[in-house]
Amino acid sequence: MQPEIANLLLQQAPDALLLADRHGKIQFTNAAITSLFGYSPEELLGQSLELLLPERYRGMHQQHRNNYVERPAHRTMGQRGVPLFGRRRDSSEFPIWVSLSPIKSGDTLHIAAAIRDVTDWEELTQHLREASEEAKKASQTKSRFLATASHDLRQPLQVLQLLNASLMRKTADPDAQALITRQQHAIDTLTELLNALLDISKLESGTVKVQLEPVNALQLLSEVREQFESLVAAKNLGLETRFANVSLLTDRVLIRQLLNNLVGNSIKYTDQGKVSLKLLHTPQETTLEITDTGVGIPREQMARIFDAYYQPQHAARPDRPGVGLGLAIVKQITELLGYGIQVESQPGKGTRFRITIPNDKVTTEELATDQRVMTTRSHSVPHGQYILIIEDDQAVREALELTLELEGFATLGASSAATAEELHAQYMDRIAAVVSDFHVDPQHTGVDIVTALRARSGKTLPAVFLTGDTSLALRTQQKLTASVLLNKPVDVDRLMQALSELLG
Repeated sequence: MQPEIANLLLQQAPDALLLADRHGKIQFTNAAITSLFGYSPEELLGQSLELLLPERYRGMHQQHRNNYVERPAHRTMGQRGVPLFGRRRDSSEFPIWVSLSPIKSGDTLHIAAAIRDVTDWEELTQHLREASEEAKKASQTKSRFLATASHDLRQPLQVLQLLNASLMRKTADPDAQALITRQQHAIDTLTELLNALLDISKLESGTVKVQLEPVNALQLLSEVREQFESLVAAKNLGLETRFANVSLLTDRVLIRQLLNNLVGNSIKYTDQGKVSLKLLHTPQETTLEITDTGVGIPREQMARIFDAYYQPQHAARPDRPGVGLGLAIVKQITELLGYGIQVESQPGKGTRFRITIPNDKVTTEELATDQRVMTTRSHSVPHGQYILIIEDDQAVREALELTLELEGFATLGASSAATAEELHAQYMDRIAAVVSDFHVDPQHTGVDIVTALRARSGKTLPAVFLTGDTSLALRTQQKLTASVLLNKPVDVDRLMQALSELLG
């Protein structure tokens, strides 16, 4: 290429270009330098590079330049690294991006620099950063709202559950019972969707804090198995279990939710064959494995199964309701607990989820089992005895009273801690058990009230607590003997079972 053509190309280049010697003296500039810095090429020739930098950078830049001469190499500065600014002739400053390249000719070293004004890029980056922060705040606000509003959102569903169950017990007409059964399926679906939405909202909002404690893994997994045995039987599936007798240093609430989601998901997408739940322990590793013989997951969908609100289309059916949050919740929990998770699947043959638990969170020391586990017996209360219901929501309280009375219980209703104390003082020896909302009012939980009633009477008053905030409630209720915690909206049969166990 002819020298005049090469010079023309350099002069027309969109970036400001200059060439300096090893001492930082400018030897060449192109036309873009003038529009960028306001100096003519003649003014810059022989000047130090530091002329184009703010005064606060000049001393430091000389040291950087000397270091560069010692170890010349292609290098970029500014934009994505430490912010760098240029200084115009009028002393104004602007953000720049600089690309340096060494040019050697024999023993002579020159430094070529391409300089770009990144003011627009910086402004765009700032706008994007601000927009991202606003979106993050909006998401957190939404999540916090849903997390804190879970109690209020579950209340009307609780009323529907109780009234629907009461209606079923009040009618013997087969056609009416069929309609009520269909209605119950709709309520169950709505309950499942609401619970998933609230769970993911709490996890996304950062309000969930991990609380590690020693957990008897054998007991935990046995409880999960018992929870799903009836559902597995209803679908004529096999349920295979194998549990190593170890204890885990984990969050009891979170790992239970993780297992519930994975086992429930496997059962939902399996129509024949079996589901297996295993805890395997070797000196090298400890793993939880949930395996099924269900529909499986196509290879092209594997990368998205943990995305919130994603539902595999190949497995969609009216009897498999959901919003695609179950596995997103699992992913969030495994990250919170520091577990690894892997998935293997073949369409039409099944899926295996494998969760790896760090060795420092596992011990072979045996823990005592929960002594509050009770055997189910017929639910009956001696004549003249009452169930004290503590619930500040009138609709829920009245629905609970109706449901329990249809089951043969006599009830007393209290809307506050003060009313509960008054009724207890009046009927102390005739109250057989308590059914209480967990969050009764801003000052009192159901656990607080029952603890006070027990202290007053000197008796261990059995109690069932109903809550929409399982994490906080469970940690509090676990300290109270002869008590059961049920998640709202509670299934009536489960409520009856809990009372039977406490009164048996």
